[in-house]
Amino acid sequence: MRYDFDSAIQRIAKLWSIYRSLREQPADGSWDWWLVNEINALESEMATARENEKATARNSDQFNTQTNLNSAILPQFLGGGQAL
Repeated sequence: MRYDFDSAIQRIAKLWSIYRSLREQPADGSWDWWLVNEINALESEMATARENEKATARNSDQFNTQTNLNSAILPQFLGGGQAL
């Protein structure tokens, strides 16, 4: 299952909008802490999901490259297209 980056980005934008609308209030920890924590948590989730997708893409590309090289080239050289 893929991470829903669009929803996370929209949620972060909404939270920043709320934060900006309340910035006239003193940032004394009574209202700003949960906004900041929520934004940080979402950004952390996005970074983790991005790293996981990069790792998955690297592994699948590496696997596909190895599979394609071995299956397409070796049979031609080993016996005129005969199965290994």
